[in-house]
Amino acid sequence: MSIKSFPISKDGSIIAYKLKNKEGSLVVQLSSFGARLTHLWTLDKNKELVDVLIGFDTHEELVASFEGKADPYIGAVVGRVSGSIYPCDKIELNNSSYSLNVNFPKNGASHHGGFVGIDKRIWTPEIVSTDPPAIKFVYVSPHNEENYPGTLEISVTYTATNENQLKLEYRAKFLDDGPLNDTITETAISLTNHAYFNLTGFKEPTIENHKCSFATTDYLLSNLETKIFNGEISRDYSDKNTVLGQDNPVQKRTHLMDFMNEPKSVGPDIYNPLILNSFGGYNHVFTVLETKKNNQNDNQDGYYADSNYSLKQVAKIWSNSSGISMRVLTDEPAFVFYTGNFLPDDLYGKNDIQFRKHSGFALQLQRYNNALNFPKWKEQMVLQRGKLYSQNSIYEFSII
Repeated sequence: MSIKSFPISKDGSIIAYKLKNKEGSLVVQLSSFGARLTHLWTLDKNKELVDVLIGFDTHEELVASFEGKADPYIGAVVGRVSGSIYPCDKIELNNSSYSLNVNFPKNGASHHGGFVGIDKRIWTPEIVSTDPPAIKFVYVSPHNEENYPGTLEISVTYTATNENQLKLEYRAKFLDDGPLNDTITETAISLTNHAYFNLTGFKEPTIENHKCSFATTDYLLSNLETKIFNGEISRDYSDKNTVLGQDNPVQKRTHLMDFMNEPKSVGPDIYNPLILNSFGGYNHVFTVLETKKNNQNDNQDGYYADSNYSLKQVAKIWSNSSGISMRVLTDEPAFVFYTGNFLPDDLYGKNDIQFRKHSGFALQLQRYNNALNFPKWKEQMVLQRGKLYSQNSIYEFSII
């Protein structure tokens, strides 16, 4: 087991950290820019190490993937709030109204933290352990960054275990804001990681043949025009494909969204017109818990003692061709299943691999999208001064 570090930017300011577990059966590479996952090697059925992540070998290649174009957020920790907030001009916090920056003008939303979210900041690394190898990245987000109130210390700790698990532990808490302490008593936060996986190691150019099994069939409904979640959960699994409301059109999908009752392949449903016409594939929020509160005191660490927030398996995804299986556990109330619908076809990464639409899937563990705009869900994203935001998630790899 080991941790190695080396520069990946021309000016030496961006550092990569490579974590290897005891058997060398799980190797993870991370970047201090956005606390990103850039590489993840695991064993396939031939006992060969395969890198299953979309990513880049240099920082400059990464920057080229988003400068002047739609950002795919490859491998990054995103926030302060992941997903889209719409409307975002009257967010009520601290008995005041905040207007968040609109970086998604097509639908007027604030998306994945705004113009310059935490994914584009350099985080401070700290080696936590060498057995198992673990590294903690810390970023201090100042008051009013992207118009979010309060100064936050945000951290994510990555651990590569000898059980072939990659553990991600997120924490966030208020720092002292001096004279603002009495007026800025709450803020909004929902973190996630935006890594894209292809469990064939890109020997298959898309993830259409990947098999999925989810622990839920419930998902958030969205407006067909804005693609913004509208405050309702679909629990209707009759044999209807689409139901359009009167004033606010919504989608209800049945067999297309059901990965629970029996496992199924990602394709060909990603080309089904019901999905393709609006999303271009899967980009949906599946719900696991009714809610989650940030109710620990900020001097506590570790996992929630409350069994309501214990780690649970929410998804299992595997490739029969490579034999690689990924089990996903979390204490978060929801996850986004996204099939890389907007990845550009001219995206070249490590080993000169050409990535394209549907080349990888992201499974983003997080709070409900757009929860700030719905009183029944808002508590998920509100962090009070003196309390701790916590998320604990695991990607576990094995051979089927």
